[in-house]
Amino acid sequence: MKRIKKLASMIVSLMMVLGMGIINVNAASPLDKTATITIQNVEKGSTVKLYKIWKANYNASGDSITGWQKAEGTNFTDNSKPTAEEITTMAAGLQAGTITALDTKESTVSGTTYTYNVTDGAGAYIAVITSPNNSDTVYNPILLSVKYAGTSTDLSDATINTTSNYLYGAKTVAKSSKPEVKKEAEGTTDKSGTEGTHVTGGVGDVIKYTVDVTIPVYPSNAKNKTLYAADNLTEGLTFKYETLKVKVGEKTYSIDTDTNALKDTGGEVIGTAKKTNNGFEINFDYDKLDYINPVVTYDAVINNKAVIGREGNDNTFTLYYANNPTTGNTYTTLPPQDAEDVKTKKDEEKVYTYQISFKKTDDSEEKNPLAGAVFGIYSDSGCKKLVDTVTTNENGYASSSQVGAGKYYVKEITAPKGYTLNNEVFEVTSEWTSVTTKATEETVTTSYTSNVAEATVDEQAGWLKDNIFYNLDNKPAGDDVVAAYVKDTTTTNASTTTFATNNPGSGVVMMADIINTKNPELPSTGGMGTVIFTVLGAGLITLAVVLKLTRKKRS
Repeated sequence: MKRIKKLASMIVSLMMVLGMGIINVNAASPLDKTATITIQNVEKGSTVKLYKIWKANYNASGDSITGWQKAEGTNFTDNSKPTAEEITTMAAGLQAGTITALDTKESTVSGTTYTYNVTDGAGAYIAVITSPNNSDTVYNPILLSVKYAGTSTDLSDATINTTSNYLYGAKTVAKSSKPEVKKEAEGTTDKSGTEGTHVTGGVGDVIKYTVDVTIPVYPSNAKNKTLYAADNLTEGLTFKYETLKVKVGEKTYSIDTDTNALKDTGGEVIGTAKKTNNGFEINFDYDKLDYINPVVTYDAVINNKAVIGREGNDNTFTLYYANNPTTGNTYTTLPPQDAEDVKTKKDEEKVYTYQISFKKTDDSEEKNPLAGAVFGIYSDSGCKKLVDTVTTNENGYASSSQVGAGKYYVKEITAPKGYTLNNEVFEVTSEWTSVTTKATEETVTTSYTSNVAEATVDEQAGWLKDNIFYNLDNKPAGDDVVAAYVKDTTTTNASTTTFATNNPGSGVVMMADIINTKNPELPSTGGMGTVIFTVLGAGLITLAVVLKLTRKKRS
């Protein structure tokens, strides 16, 4: 029994020794090849391409790194201090195929953090992040290294003992920028109603636009630095090309009409402009902006093709920019809609116009419509500032589509034939909550002239320059400006059936009927009144003759 116990004790001792030997072998393992690459602040749905550009060379026993296997074209001037310019150049080459990576991994980020598990030891990587289609974010390329010692950006070739160092992964925050466009219009503000604030104006009003642009941040040597802007106005707004300006910091750049260059007073150029059908395009020289966000300003004039009511008169400013600055090329003309390496950022602004309508009738119970009455629409209660003149049609209706938000005054200038002039001045308020009528199948057209002899009335309504009408308060600059008069305002097809009560913002404020009375009538020819006057007249003449003859006889 003692022998058995002694044998068992020896077996246990032997197992402990063997176990310690196994533990010592594991602990002495010279190589740790696992680590994690982490990139934070990445939008969900973004695509990350991870290019491996360096791979560690280990000695035969695996206890030291003796150098690096490098993809051709990925050596830095100072491997201990890689520069942003070198990283951008390499990223561009990797995507263009002029640099071949040692390995490439591509994946879509499901959250806001990208991770990749390294299993083959130390190495260096360049990550290129592309935002999803519905995003505006632009990312710069990132250099990442998985190492045993040193800083994450130090890629020096020093020999490293892998047994005394832990393999560190790389953790960084993605550097990105998000372009923005904010467009505003300055006109008459209408705050009535519950649908927000509306910018309004009447025909001839000048609307001033301001566009604040937040530009993407491209690396200094990015391959694609596209920064292009475009805006085209609807036909109810007349764009004034000469008013286009760009402010960058404290400097203002205007158009050189000979070259279309955007220059400041010192001759510095930050881009070129181009006039389109009823708008403009700007090609920015990205580097000249020096990372300062530009502000674009311009003017437009509301014309008589403006749409009334809630549909509004819109125009959209579009900014084109590179979604990946390390691929493609810089566009200097309007990028095509299907360009894969360009994204857009847009902002729209609407300007609203309203209409004043009324019906002219007689004072009979039937309220018969009266045609041919001429009315003036004024912006002041003294009826000194003429906005428009209108003439009632065969159905008695007249409309003026020249108005924005505010108070207006309607005064009859010429009465219909056979009726007395109505001297009352009618006040009407034009705003979102009062323009509750919708006009259908109605056309209102106004024409202007500089010849007062051709005018409906001899009151000046505004100014003409280059055949564009400006109202009295918006006289344009220049020597070729002349006084404008309303030649004709025609309201066609307007009748009782063409107006329908709708909702606020429908466009038309419908006034109460304006009534005229007939002139007092003289007795008709051959009537009793005529006979009486004739008899009395003849009697007086006969009496006068008799008296005269009697006096002669006496004398």
